[in-house]
Amino acid sequence: MTTPHFLNAGDSGKVKGEDEHDGDLASADLEAECLARQKKERKELQAEIQKLKHTATKGDKRKKRDVLAQIAILEKDLDEKQQEELIQIHNEMKALKLTEMSQNVDATIDGDFVENSVVDIVPRISKSQKRRVYCLYLTQTWNCLRSGSYCLAKKAQKECELNERIRLEENEPSNRKIEENHFKQILDDRNLQMYTVPSDGNCLYASMVHQLSQNNIQTDVGSLREQVSFYMRQNVHDFLPFFVHEHSGDLFTHDEFTDYCSRVEETCEWGGQAELKALSDIFSACIEVVQADVPSHFIGLQFKDKLSIIVTYHKHAYGLGEHYNSVCLKVDSVECETDRQKNL
Repeated sequence: MTTPHFLNAGDSGKVKGEDEHDGDLASADLEAECLARQKKERKELQAEIQKLKHTATKGDKRKKRDVLAQIAILEKDLDEKQQEELIQIHNEMKALKLTEMSQNVDATIDGDFVENSVVDIVPRISKSQKRRVYCLYLTQTWNCLRSGSYCLAKKAQKECELNERIRLEENEPSNRKIEENHFKQILDDRNLQMYTVPSDGNCLYASMVHQLSQNNIQTDVGSLREQVSFYMRQNVHDFLPFFVHEHSGDLFTHDEFTDYCSRVEETCEWGGQAELKALSDIFSACIEVVQADVPSHFIGLQFKDKLSIIVTYHKHAYGLGEHYNSVCLKVDSVECETDRQKNL
């Protein structure tokens, strides 16, 4: 491989060698080819899924459940296959990149910082210290990749990124931190504290389970999902007008809405406004959704004298965005924390 050529002192930037450039293009072409093939595979799977759906006779619930289960298996198998292919390609690309970086580390470290490396987050240390830290980082990541442990290498990278974000947040509060402070102030004024639930797609239902238990109503996430799915199917005309495709803006068809209700019952489909409306009607409960930056939103005000439920809605709590939590009284803080740990 041709050694990369650097510009003379006084110039800015560096010029990569032709072989390195060709290697980058080859890797990019390989990934693009893989993605194109996977896109075609997904289209073929969708066609097969449509054929399977047509085999289910209308009204035959057992056959429909079998078809949905078969579809779920097909989608899962394809997802796993395509994910393994991408991991293998990224593994090869990263190994190649790390090899090139290790060859150039001495030349690169002569600058004030090493681009896209752990040295970015090491505060003002000597060049020899930078070299040791950077080489250790390369060695550990390279060993992870050679052993096939792509996940460990990715974890090391994420830890570096997390440390950098923490360092930046110390100087400038993030949206997440600002939101947390607003929630703390709102809940403190009401003698409440946050009851955190896992961010696994069941956060709305887990928050409702906790709220209902504080009102002596015992249930679980699976049961709530079944009830919500059944209620929405039985009241399709109350919910269908509010379901539209994100990109086209077209309304759901009846079959698409039915499929959505099946996902609500059988998967970790994220819950939102429609599910809150269903839960409010099922339990005759007034549900207050507390938000950090706007006044609370109430669902089912007609039930305010029967049962009151409080959940918090977060926009910046996690990388995926929206999340729900529950609350509890501060006087129950010890019991609240014990219950939370059991549910994590």
